[in-house]
Amino acid sequence: MEILTLEEYNNQFQEHLEKSEKELYKCNGFDYAVKSKDRFSTGLFYYVELRPGLWLNIIDEYFERDLSLWNHHIEQPCPLTFHFHLSGNLRTITLGIKEIPDDYIEHVGRNYLFYLPKLDEIEQRFTGEYCLKILINISPEWLRSFSKNFEFLPTSLQSFLKDEYPPRFYHMILPKVHNTRWVSKPI
Repeated sequence: MEILTLEEYNNQFQEHLEKSEKELYKCNGFDYAVKSKDRFSTGLFYYVELRPGLWLNIIDEYFERDLSLWNHHIEQPCPLTFHFHLSGNLRTITLGIKEIPDDYIEHVGRNYLFYLPKLDEIEQRFTGEYCLKILINISPEWLRSFSKNFEFLPTSLQSFLKDEYPPRFYHMILPKVHNTRWVSKPI
């Protein structure tokens, strides 16, 4: 399994996009979609800035080669993230961070709300996996613009909104179980 930093992966992805056939769709400068095939995966990647401080990312990807991706979260202040895992499996390793399990599998039904600045994690992606995930990123400033009264929110969200450098938090959101099954197909 090849190991790359997120920066190395993003640089290779950009180089591949510049050298290969790809479809790139842009609309008004605030959103774009890329359909691409590189040496690790085939995928569709959508990035939409819904308004300043609110972003939507949809990642629809089929892995053709194993990859370990080392991600160093340094952004401060980083956004609050809603992560919805709709298809596939990814292994995530984050050692020594009390807010997160050390080693877990992201799979259908594992959805998250988190604020995780200043940490290192490894995401392992496996050959033959089809993954579909939606991420919604919200800046603290945008969320603060709604109100000054946050007492009705959970303590971790209150800290996120009131403190300049709030503590990390991570909440798994489990959906209600229905008799409906998710059916996913490769791209």
